[in-house]
Amino acid sequence: MQISFSDRIKLSEMDRREVMLLAANYNSPIGEMRLLIEKGALTALWFRGKGQIENKLSDKYQLIASTSPEFAPIIRWLDDYFQGQRFNPIQFELKPLFQTTFRQQVWRKVAEIPYGQLTTYGEITHSLQVENKRTVSPQAVGGALAANPILLIIPCHRVLSATGDLAGYNGGIANKAWLIEHEKKKSNK
Repeated sequence: MQISFSDRIKLSEMDRREVMLLAANYNSPIGEMRLLIEKGALTALWFRGKGQIENKLSDKYQLIASTSPEFAPIIRWLDDYFQGQRFNPIQFELKPLFQTTFRQQVWRKVAEIPYGQLTTYGEITHSLQVENKRTVSPQAVGGALAANPILLIIPCHRVLSATGDLAGYNGGIANKAWLIEHEKKKSNK
């Protein structure tokens, strides 16, 4: 049985003391990305110099530059993604930093958005309301997406405003536009 993309998101311990994370860089076609792993699980992936992730890393996290082979499956996935191999399932565990139960629910919904397709904050909100049988605000969904530490793999770039605007993206609006166009081109082939 193949494990689905969203099933690989695991809730990590909320009360972290000091955690050592291995760090590596990846040169994508649209800028340098930073990868962090803990015990083989991807904890963060973002565009360097963009968004809030670097600022959120506190003294709880000790980053150690590494060329560990543990990065290999993640780098292969990134290579495949940027080459347009859209149906490449992940073969590694995700353990996102900055998790809460609500963020995890939102990230699972976003992880279900198919390659090359888009949705809105409102559609995710509605889906969560039906699932949880309680009110959820689009702003709360937006906040959860702003806290997403694993860009591309938890594809928050596929989420638009109700009017179809690109709205916010931790990787930068220009990168969001590029990623949407990249997936659109590869989906039409």
